[in-house]
Amino acid sequence: MSFGVGVGDLLAIISLANKIRKDFLGAPADFKSITDEVRNVSIVLQDVSVFLDGLSDDQETTILNLVQSCRGVLEDLATIIDKNSEVAADSLGNGGEQIAGHKTTNKNFSSLVKRSWKRIKWDSKEIGALRDRLISNISALNASITIVTNQNTVAVKGGVDRLNQHQDDHARAAILDWLTPIDYGAQQTDFIARRQDGTGQWFLESPELQDWLQGDKQTLFCPGIPGAGKTILTSVVVNELSTRFENDRTIGIAYVYCNFRRKHEQKTMDLIASLLKQLSRGQPSVPDCVKALHHKHQSRETRPSLDEMAQALQVVARMYSRTFVIVDALDECQTTDGCRSRLIAEIFNLQAKCGSSIFATSRFIPEITAKFDVGTSLEIRASKADIARFLEGNISKLSASEDWSAELKDLIKTSISDVVDGMFLLAQLYLQALNDKTKPRAVKKALLELRRQGPGSSESQKKDILDLAYDDAMRRIQEQGPGFRDLAIQVISWITCAQRPLTTLELQHALAVEPGESDLDPDNFDTVERMISVCVGLVTVDPESSIIRLVHYTTQEYFDRTQDQWFPNVQSQLATICTTYLSFDAFCCGPCASDDELEHRLEFYPLLHYAALNWGHHARKAVVFDRSIVEFLQIPGAVKAASELLAYFWVMFSENDFVRIEPESTTGLHLAVYSSVDKAITALLQNGADANSQDSNGETPLLHAAMLGHHTVVKLLLDTPNVMPDLKGERGRTPLSYAAEYGHEAVVKLLLDNDKTMPDSKGEWDRTPLSYAAEGGHDAIVKRLLDTGKVMLNSKGEWDRTPLLYAVENGHKAVVKLLLDTGKVMHDSKGQWDSTPLIYAAANGHEDVVRLILDTYKVTPDSKEQWDRTPHGYAVEHGHDAIAKLLLDTYNAMPDSKDQSDRASSEHNVENEHDAAVELSGQVALG
Repeated sequence: MSFGVGVGDLLAIISLANKIRKDFLGAPADFKSITDEVRNVSIVLQDVSVFLDGLSDDQETTILNLVQSCRGVLEDLATIIDKNSEVAADSLGNGGEQIAGHKTTNKNFSSLVKRSWKRIKWDSKEIGALRDRLISNISALNASITIVTNQNTVAVKGGVDRLNQHQDDHARAAILDWLTPIDYGAQQTDFIARRQDGTGQWFLESPELQDWLQGDKQTLFCPGIPGAGKTILTSVVVNELSTRFENDRTIGIAYVYCNFRRKHEQKTMDLIASLLKQLSRGQPSVPDCVKALHHKHQSRETRPSLDEMAQALQVVARMYSRTFVIVDALDECQTTDGCRSRLIAEIFNLQAKCGSSIFATSRFIPEITAKFDVGTSLEIRASKADIARFLEGNISKLSASEDWSAELKDLIKTSISDVVDGMFLLAQLYLQALNDKTKPRAVKKALLELRRQGPGSSESQKKDILDLAYDDAMRRIQEQGPGFRDLAIQVISWITCAQRPLTTLELQHALAVEPGESDLDPDNFDTVERMISVCVGLVTVDPESSIIRLVHYTTQEYFDRTQDQWFPNVQSQLATICTTYLSFDAFCCGPCASDDELEHRLEFYPLLHYAALNWGHHARKAVVFDRSIVEFLQIPGAVKAASELLAYFWVMFSENDFVRIEPESTTGLHLAVYSSVDKAITALLQNGADANSQDSNGETPLLHAAMLGHHTVVKLLLDTPNVMPDLKGERGRTPLSYAAEYGHEAVVKLLLDNDKTMPDSKGEWDRTPLSYAAEGGHDAIVKRLLDTGKVMLNSKGEWDRTPLLYAVENGHKAVVKLLLDTGKVMHDSKGQWDSTPLIYAAANGHEDVVRLILDTYKVTPDSKEQWDRTPHGYAVEHGHDAIAKLLLDTYNAMPDSKDQSDRASSEHNVENEHDAAVELSGQVALG
């Protein structure tokens, strides 16, 4: 290639451009225009790299001349970066030291010292000239690419195709990640890697599994005791399917590993979305139904409903000749909001409609096993042979094993195999207990003690034996030197009490935090190896995901029960570490200027994401409240930086997506209210925080607390002198309005008890709190509002709807009765298109509500809407036969009343094929 420039050199230039963009993140706004041009040149150079091969010498020369020119400009820009790096290094005296595994050389130091840019004496004319050179080169490159393309269409076609394929792949990945960012591939890799060679062969060869693999619409349920190896065998099944059908694109495979430590990412919607993502990935292109979902919701920034996801899953499953769905550890699937029951129902629904074969594992839990009584069941239980293979493969990992005789190793295998009674976990714990035994006599003594315990015959006895094993492990931890002991307690307490699984790097940062310090000390980090070794086998790392975790969920259960004994003040400690981390000088400048800068910040400070999202949880549960929490909330920049993370990850981690966080205007009080940390709120108010402070949406702390239903926080704020309970946000809505909408009765009571609250205050679309409560079916709140005697029952809001209309439309019988019992509502009040409450009830099939309205004898049964349609007409049209008959029997409604199209209700009915109602209408009309 001309000029000695190869593809590798071109990629190096692209890399230089990308690096310059990152390094300029800390620069003043004056540099923004040139960083934009650097981005543009990077994009153009990537286009060049796609079709560079196959050009003629002349074409290549033209293009590469311009590439060389671009490199010259970029190298001049790099010189400016070098100047900045030298200033940074001189001012901090940090040179090229290591910080938490990140090499902080002179070239990537700028993100830590943005203020050092201010010390550079730079020439604006020089910067402008560099920018002009970049623009000139970009224009020339684009022009040359166009010319070359026209001159040699055939030569560049392959490159264009590759570019299009690259773009298609990128769009495909974006849509699938939009479904859910969660991927179980890393866990599958981790689990199958931990399988001891040769184990589980009995399971693969079992008639039950073979029948399941070969048949259609099969169900295989595999219960097992804790520690029996259910998850590893599940990974064996997934691996078997993937290998067997590797080249068969007509076979769909999807799997999930339930884990009670991942509740934030394993709601029913998440699990169904993951199955959909995996089956969609197996298709040549993204299925149309998934594209349609993405198109519908992406532009609105909404998420599909569970029903939409489930329907799409069925559509995609039908694209395969066979589908296999594997769900491990159903007992660890959360039961909140019926998650587990709904998941099981959805996968059985998938089987019924699409013929999918289902494989599931669980502990012996009656409500789970009962749901699988129609299929084949095969208990998972580690055989003695498998236990022996496991022990043989792991004895060599013990510290003194090289000095032990073959006879002693055989004794270890037989002794442990005899007592673990089908539990791989117990074998692992017993083997680890021998790790500090250096003499054969000590090993034999320990094995003798194990034999005395004997195998447990029931699950409760096995649990007791596991607890004894865990007690013994903790005794060995306590017997270590103080430094090792304390490190082990810190590691285990973090893993046990963290709100989600942590990576090794996140935990390293957490353990390196020193309260009161303004940054991390690079000399204060422990190695991952040491963190694992001091925990005597209770902690492991998944190599694929770098997640550090306890060895088993029973280990988590043990520490959940005993944490007051081993780490009693852990929540206070975790809260202090989180808020100390959030208070670092690096974040006091506030939110990042761009997503790229935020990603760079998260990469350099990996605990930032966890600390920002979970400091409040730990602070709420803390027995001892540390002042560092309040100190953090009084640093405006740190508060805004933490709020940015909340806003950035809000959709993924929160069900309360109606609360909008505005990082630039969030105060410490707003953040404390959002996190519901009562003691911090009290301290901030005592220190003079403004209870009426408004963010850029005009929303006060009280309004946020009312939205979220934090009634104790609402009380704290209402007890504050001069608080304004009716201060409205930009939508003109009060705290009472939001509390009524979201059904927070305790908050509504507190607000109504305050004499400054106006119960009937109107917000956007002239809607009142009563209107929102009626629409949501919150009858207790409706009653409280009615009891004030200060609400207008017939006030009209959006589309001229009254509270009664909203309640009727949504079928909220109890609310409708409360409103009708007042004797003051307008029963025939017309809303949009002149539709009455009776029309809404009839059209939507709410028979009980129709009865309530008719029983008032204050409605016109044949009242017509804008197109002269009657309640009876709507009931007939929509096939609500019982309502149609009820209207006829009660008021002798006119079944053949004509609408504007001169059609009777029976004619509408024929169109909609509701034969029973047609017959009914005909009988009455003729009689």
